[in-house]
Amino acid sequence: GALPESERVRWKRHKVKNGEALSQIAERYHTTLQAVKKANNISGTMIRAGQYLMIPVASKPLSDYNLSANQRRAAKQSQPRGGQRVDHRVSAGESFWSISRRYGVGMRELASWNGMAPRDTLSVGQKLVVWTNDAPAAVAANSNATTRKLRYTVRRGDSLYRIASRFRISIADLLRWNNLDKNKILRPGQKLTMYVDVTSQSS
Repeated sequence: GALPESERVRWKRHKVKNGEALSQIAERYHTTLQAVKKANNISGTMIRAGQYLMIPVASKPLSDYNLSANQRRAAKQSQPRGGQRVDHRVSAGESFWSISRRYGVGMRELASWNGMAPRDTLSVGQKLVVWTNDAPAAVAANSNATTRKLRYTVRRGDSLYRIASRFRISIADLLRWNNLDKNKILRPGQKLTMYVDVTSQSS
């Protein structure tokens, strides 16, 4: 029987541009390097500008490929790597280099944890997974541009639960950041350090 529409292959004629690599061309058409080499009887990877290549293109909509790329990335991100996992949202002007510096991790590692290459461009709002061996407080301070370190003075009637609820943080974090014993009562005037996500605070 005939192949279903989704598995039929169409052919695209591609004119090689200056500086283009076979792998880039294959990636652009969502096919493999092997498929392009086989279709054009190329044994190595040498191509020259102006050369025409026949590229096998599956007739699935592009969204299918993007979805599977996103699924592959999500699978890569969810693999445990040891250390503390931090979900980092990319801000304007950030790159793998600046983010890796911030967390004290390798740029290649950071890219690989997210199924990307170090030279890939990041988009604002994109989620990256970072695995760090830093203390949780340092991680919390770094994990997002919207996280702020606060010094809080305990007031009369305050409890760990009340403070944690007010700033939308966990009691466990509050205890850890301040080396507190959960059975000890807070004293008015006592100073606490907190790492608070300012975007989650209601006025």
